[in-house]
Formats: sequence, C-alpha cells, structure tokens
Amino acid sequence: MLELGPDAEELTEATTQTRIRLRRLGGALTTLFDGDATGQAEPDEGVTADGLTSQLSAQVRARQELGAPVPPTLIAWLDGSE
Repeated sequence: MLELGPDAEELTEATTQTRIRLRRLGGALTTLFDGDATGQAEPDEGVTADGLTSQLSAQVRARQELGAPVPPTLIAWLDGSE
C-alpha cells in the first residue's frame, strides 16, 4: 500500500501483534457474534504488561528511526510512557 520497504512492513506487523497481545491482557477481544476475534480463549501465557509495553516502545522508536509514518496516537502514547 505505502511501499515502505520490508523493514517497515515487518515493524508494522510486529507492532500490530504487540498491541493486540497487550490489549488481550485485559480480556477477550469480543465480536458482535460473541467469541474472541483472534480465536483465542486466553491471553498469551508468560507475557506481562510491562514486557509488552517495553516491546511496543522499542518498536515505535524503531519505526521512527526508519522514517516510517507513526500514528499520532502511538507517538502521544510513547511520549507519555517515558
């Protein structure tokens, strides 16, 4: 779509997965038809909010360093988490 290159594409996917995993710590991602949107009943085992937050911070910084676009909400979140 934006043709950002393979590094930015990988970061986009990794950042999305990290955000989903972080959100799942709060409970299932329900849909209009019930059940979990990802097909998982429980959050990933062995992950913590602190670990995922640290991972997400690193991913957002890496995306900024690449010069790839970063959603304003993630920039504001990063600025507030430091």
